[in-house]
Amino acid sequence: MNTKLLKGTARVITPKSQAVNGLHKKPKTRASTTMTSKDKIAEMEDQIKRLEAKLAKTKREYTLLTGAMTSSSQRRDLFSDFQSTLDQFSYKLQERSNRLKMYEENVNTFRQEDHEEKDLLNLRGIQFSNKENQQTELIRENTKLVSQALAQERILLILKMRLRLCHDHRDFDELRSVLNKLMGGGKDLDEDQIIVKKYKSIINTIKQHKHEEKRRIQELQQPYNVEKEAAIIIQKTFRGKLERQRLQREKAEQAASAKENSSKPSTAGTNK
Repeated sequence: MNTKLLKGTARVITPKSQAVNGLHKKPKTRASTTMTSKDKIAEMEDQIKRLEAKLAKTKREYTLLTGAMTSSSQRRDLFSDFQSTLDQFSYKLQERSNRLKMYEENVNTFRQEDHEEKDLLNLRGIQFSNKENQQTELIRENTKLVSQALAQERILLILKMRLRLCHDHRDFDELRSVLNKLMGGGKDLDEDQIIVKKYKSIINTIKQHKHEEKRRIQELQQPYNVEKEAAIIIQKTFRGKLERQRLQREKAEQAASAKENSSKPSTAGTNK
């Protein structure tokens, strides 16, 4: 009889015990593995198609860029591709503007709601003394102020996003004007290619801003949580207080140092 002795233990494993232990194990199913493999294969095929499309576009751009030095037709095709890319970004910028407008209206509606009916405690039908009534009013007023502060934080976030959108619109208009100049012809083709590279760099920056805004809008779409956002405001206020105290200390130290330097006697004429 074949036996195996485990290291560190005195337990002997026999073929019979292996068979008994095997009964308690769940049978391996290949259905889930097959489905997972199919999903992975489909995902890889989609990725290959995207990379092939990107490679074809890169080859076309390379051909047009190298041929633009000698061929006016390829130069026009290159500008046409840039024009179509600008049109796509114009549509996406308009979509961003519409979404920001919708979220701004939602936040303004939230700010204008009557928060007096949203008490933290159900106080109807219960008699209170003057002190308890005062505490109830303070709770109601505090709830109202917290809600207004949270609404203001959201409005501030939307304004920052709108400012970013305005910067992107400015860059977009600048690119549009540069492209119009290029389509009219330039004195130096090398200089034009430098401008085209700058144009592509700014487009990548707009893409990054777009993804960042999408992330922020997803945060706005999350369920409203008073405690979480109130904690964020408190943390910001506390950090601002610490920063102001630090600046005040630095200002006081600079003033003391300047006063000390001015009180020292001048030694300019002692060595005459």
